[in-house]
Amino acid sequence: MNGNQRVLSATLILFSAVGGAFAQDSSQITEVRALLREAGGLIPKIEEVQQSSAASNISGQQILAGDLAGALATVHSVTRPQDSTASYGLDYYGIAWTLSGIGSWRVAMDLVRDLPVDDSKAVDYLGIAESLAAHGDFEHALAAARAISTIPKAASRFADVLVAISNQQFKAGDGKSATATLNEALDAVEREQSIAPEPSFSAAQWYPGAIQRLLVAGNASAASAILERLSVAAAQEENPQRKAELLRHLAVSQARAGDFIAALLTAGRLRDPEQHNATLVTIAAQQAEQGDTAGARRLAAVIPDKSWSNVAVGEFANALSESGDPVGAEDTIKRIKEPEGRAYAFAQLALQQAEREDGGAAVTAFLAMEDARRAGDAVNPFVFELIAVTRGVLGDFPGAQQIISELRDEHSVWPLWNLTGQLVEAGRTSEAVALAHAQEFPRARAYALLGTATSMLGRIEAAGGR
Repeated sequence: MNGNQRVLSATLILFSAVGGAFAQDSSQITEVRALLREAGGLIPKIEEVQQSSAASNISGQQILAGDLAGALATVHSVTRPQDSTASYGLDYYGIAWTLSGIGSWRVAMDLVRDLPVDDSKAVDYLGIAESLAAHGDFEHALAAARAISTIPKAASRFADVLVAISNQQFKAGDGKSATATLNEALDAVEREQSIAPEPSFSAAQWYPGAIQRLLVAGNASAASAILERLSVAAAQEENPQRKAELLRHLAVSQARAGDFIAALLTAGRLRDPEQHNATLVTIAAQQAEQGDTAGARRLAAVIPDKSWSNVAVGEFANALSESGDPVGAEDTIKRIKEPEGRAYAFAQLALQQAEREDGGAAVTAFLAMEDARRAGDAVNPFVFELIAVTRGVLGDFPGAQQIISELRDEHSVWPLWNLTGQLVEAGRTSEAVALAHAQEFPRARAYALLGTATSMLGRIEAAGGR
């Protein structure tokens, strides 16, 4: 079946399955659909490497708005050479995820089934499974997840989505099912390693990410069980380089689990001073994140300045700020000597503060801007993107627009996506639409329209319009 036939077939299925998402149309829904169609119509003008992502984002919202034909037209407008063998899979991620979320999982599965068998197809199934699990449909989520197991070299995708489903089952209070699903994930990664061991895949390397996700979900018992497996793997590893890597993962995982004594002891087994100190930095950040800011600062004080990367400084500063130590956070960032590095760290911290409604966000954003000006051309433009979004979160729309107006093309996309949505949420829809239409860069215009339409749709749904 060629692409046009497959899309036509999918269109018929989609219309019959969910074509009545909005039984009673309204002028607002009509406007949302028009804005999304306008955004979708810009896909061929967007840089080819960005088209799939844009199409996926836009089409997902078109499904929610009930414009199924528009969604499929959007994904099929992605530019591809006639002789291209590239997969269409990622273009359909937004549609598959959204269909699953509104109860049309069979339609989503049918849509994905005919796609080429590659990693993008695995990602689509992963999206279906996670969407279903988030809505409590664990039976069908597992069915979608298990479809990934038939795709070559997708064992880690399969295991990852099983962990996500297990976490949702745990949150729903079904500990027995959560354990069974997690065990299936562990069996999958260890079976894959035993059947086809490759340098790019290692069960032991997969454990730390699973531990982190389980801890975030609050399933400390399951995380502890995998932590034990990681400990055994580190003890049994004979290759010095791989052993050191596993010890670093083990120390960090122990810190995430709150066992700082064990984490420090594990870090002490690292012979390389740089590896040892870098691990201590991460342990200190975890200690601060979990509320022991005094202990974290004591540990940080004994770590040489050269062992602190700018990224590590930013993470430690945010952990201190989140735990109620804004002075310590600011002092930490000031350890960065270059103004461009300080600007980046302050800008990241400002947005994180704004999102958790921390009153210090405005001051931190001001510090970021000051250092950005000192840095001149050396500053990363993303600093201004972060500050613009922060100002939007804080309700300073004129300030956000002023910064965005000075950004070049691709650097305006993410801030505009956020700002237009923020304007709609503030009841200033006409301003959002005007701002979107004022953009000449196609991707910026498309995402500004998307941000506007997404927030409009959210307001309609909140008001009971669906």
